[in-house]
Amino acid sequence: LSHGSELKGLKNAEVFSFQRYQYNSKFYNASKGLVFLELGGEGSISPPGDKWVRDESTTMMKWAQEFGAAAFQLEHRFYGPKENSPTGKQDTESLKLLTIDQALADIKEFIDQTNAKYFANTKTYWVTFGGSYPGSLSAFFRETYPDYTIGAISSSSAVHVFVDYYGEVRFLRQLKWINIERLFRLPGPY
Repeated sequence: LSHGSELKGLKNAEVFSFQRYQYNSKFYNASKGLVFLELGGEGSISPPGDKWVRDESTTMMKWAQEFGAAAFQLEHRFYGPKENSPTGKQDTESLKLLTIDQALADIKEFIDQTNAKYFANTKTYWVTFGGSYPGSLSAFFRETYPDYTIGAISSSSAVHVFVDYYGEVRFLRQLKWINIERLFRLPGPY
């Protein structure tokens, strides 16, 4: 894992080592120290993916206003520009670093560096946010690094995955057969 390559000339985004991030401190109340972090997934934080900290109508930003939180959005490694990878490439060898464990370590490192850069001498309380795959990351991060956050908002996420799950097959087979019978009872032509 290399957090060393720098991106230059980014528009509407800050540079965090090799990962881009955005922030909005409009509602931040330093006496509370609350910080929200929207985790990136399978997309860029470039428009239109930059909405999470800029659009005050999103749930996270409404809560940031209500609770006095700073808001950050972190782009997932390898998504966005090709430079958004630890190696600066997206070849087969580099993609070996595209793992959940590496993504969780990136979040931990981001929180450490963000605390040092923006919140020195302030006790912070982080809450991660995510939906779908980033929702899974949010839950996994809370489980893996419990001392780093006070909570995780995990929406529509797969956190209990089954390999070779067949439980729905019986139901779908029955449903399919019922629908086929109904179809053939309809008046023709076929």
